[in-house]
Amino acid sequence: MAKYEYGGETFQIDGAGDCELKVSDDANTVTISPRPSSGGYTITANGRGRYGGNSVNDAVRNACQELIDERTRPTRDELCDSMSTFIEELGKTD
Repeated sequence: MAKYEYGGETFQIDGAGDCELKVSDDANTVTISPRPSSGGYTITANGRGRYGGNSVNDAVRNACQELIDERTRPTRDELCDSMSTFIEELGKTD
């Protein structure tokens, strides 16, 4: 396992898999694998895959950013609360 610095944070990269990298923070793990159809790499997080970049460096940076985004993404409950608040505010203007 190797350490990788990105955005002022330290991530762990495990290259022990068969032609894949696992990038982790303290909470989650993202997998990077080849995407031959595009000549680049796929990042898979939470069962969702997306294009990660043309180079391993780009894919690792994008994986780290995905991990940061995942921690700062609102939860379902927070999003539902925002919708309820929006509707309540609309009702106050009547």
